[in-house]
Amino acid sequence: MITRYGELTVEGLVNIVPCTPGLPMRLDAFFVVVNAYLRSNSLLGPSRSGKSAFIESFCPNQNLAISTDVVASATQVITPYSIGSVFLNKRPLVLIDTPGLVGDRAVDWARVILPVYDFMRSLPPVPLHRLSIFYFDRITDNQVSDSGSRYNILQLFKTLVGTTTGPRNVSLRPAASEVTIVTTMWNTAQDEHQSVNRYQHLRKHDYKDLVKQGANMVQFDGSTRSAFEAFRRSADISSAFPEPHAWFNPEILRTLDPNPHRASGSIQRALVSPQRPPRGTLVQAPPYVRFLHEHESQKVAALKSHLGSIDLSLQAVSPGDARTSQFLKYRKHIEALLKISMGEIAKLESVHPTLTISPQGFGIEISSEAESWGLHNTPIRGLPIGEKPEDPVIGNANESRLIQQSAAPISGETKKSGVQERRLVSNVFKALKFHK
Repeated sequence: MITRYGELTVEGLVNIVPCTPGLPMRLDAFFVVVNAYLRSNSLLGPSRSGKSAFIESFCPNQNLAISTDVVASATQVITPYSIGSVFLNKRPLVLIDTPGLVGDRAVDWARVILPVYDFMRSLPPVPLHRLSIFYFDRITDNQVSDSGSRYNILQLFKTLVGTTTGPRNVSLRPAASEVTIVTTMWNTAQDEHQSVNRYQHLRKHDYKDLVKQGANMVQFDGSTRSAFEAFRRSADISSAFPEPHAWFNPEILRTLDPNPHRASGSIQRALVSPQRPPRGTLVQAPPYVRFLHEHESQKVAALKSHLGSIDLSLQAVSPGDARTSQFLKYRKHIEALLKISMGEIAKLESVHPTLTISPQGFGIEISSEAESWGLHNTPIRGLPIGEKPEDPVIGNANESRLIQQSAAPISGETKKSGVQERRLVSNVFKALKFHK
């Protein structure tokens, strides 16, 4: 018997099978990243997470124990599941179950994002399969704006699927149009009226910018029909993969080697080397790396401010004051937290995602400064002053001037506008023959 839910069809008994190395995935499949960024209380809480219930709703009679498996390896395992007998737009369906974001530490988030990034990049670059992503949010929880951790995770998610910008003459579609926001736990909500109000608030405020860019928002009540409806809605908005806004592909590798004829060699070394990119190479960090770095840096600034306040308090009290020991104890605690955060930043800055030679891709943000940001402690610029390049062969004076302008530091007084910077980067790509 064939059951149809719009573009989704069920042809027989549904079963869910993990895609192991011995069971390759179909290249023409419809890939859905399930719950790539779910906060920890939904993933590890005492009740079933929205993600687990969603996957298991496809086959309620099959004992999957997905939630147990995910909890045991929450920060490590990405598991694709093949949904047998279910087809979306006449394509087999593959659910990619990913770890959830845990806590409020940037490095923990990076440990989740980068494996997902690597997995998505491992998919064959063929225009056969399609891709969508589901973001889960429990309707029974407080609003996103009421929780600092939830808010930060949502902002991180938006850096991955937000509005795309890039060099001129590059037409990009927002990757947010591939997102389906699934609100879960509707079947456990005690106050339906309150849940409806929360849903409207999420749509009009917290997810407003995503919805405006084409993201879907659906309700999941634990039933198979509502899960199928979510996939039917996602089929309406998803597009072929890969495209210019392909997932997790926002990196820009800009070579500032004074010799354009040696650029290809520099690029190859940068791609294969796990170490820092070669001298003369400048890397623009993707937006999500910048967000992680900024988040952790803000924590460091706040802790240093606390230390300053404690020192002022210690100066204000008399030597024999009983509060002195309390202040010293609190100062020691803050120093320990600061040491941890500084270590997290050091780890984060050692992260090297796969570099991509492309002036396009979803989520690009051209920095207002011609310098690397977020991947390293200090910008990587052109050759040091006084060091001459070997066989300096420059195509023309304009190319040389553009490259030198891009490599030179930009002071606060001479920062260029965003439009000027995008024009400059576009011209650099043209000079180095990367511009399409």
